[in-house]
Amino acid sequence: MFSHAVEALFERAFRGEVTERCKARLRRAGVDLDRPLLPAYPIAVWLAALEITVAELLPHLPRQEAYREMGARLLRGYVHTLVGRANFSLLRLLGPVRALERLTAHLRANNNFQETRLTQLGATEWELWINTAVSEPAYYEGLLQAALQEVGAQNPRVGAGVRSDQGCTYRVTWGSQPLETQPPREDRLPGRQPGGA
Repeated sequence: MFSHAVEALFERAFRGEVTERCKARLRRAGVDLDRPLLPAYPIAVWLAALEITVAELLPHLPRQEAYREMGARLLRGYVHTLVGRANFSLLRLLGPVRALERLTAHLRANNNFQETRLTQLGATEWELWINTAVSEPAYYEGLLQAALQEVGAQNPRVGAGVRSDQGCTYRVTWGSQPLETQPPREDRLPGRQPGGA
């Protein structure tokens, strides 16, 4: 994960909330918030940082809800980074459909491994597959819903993610159309395991 994702999470989304105990745990995991951020962090360090964030900063929420909240807050924090401001100023002009179509490129602004696959199911309904090592699918539920709100989608909804060993698939819609509840087929979940920084 590149440094602006770490900045978005700790210096923007949870600004003023990171306790000394949380900092100490993050330091042991490989993220030292008292020093300048590294250019990139291994995915294992990022995953550990997410777990620590949930445990230390959102202990009052059930795990699934905590990950959803963290994903949404991360996205909103990202919008206030230099890279995020540039990306979202363009995405707001393009709108939700074009933003989804460019999702891989925008996720790659934060890391070097993310891939997505998008299948249109209706005018404003999509099936979105993301390769991810994050253990809780709700993380991307929160992140995607916040991203759709940022680009102007009215009443965006992201269905519960369906995990496979290669990633996670979500149903995404907005407007007045109800969210499709039928889970995506497992045989349509291609891709590779994430790795890298």
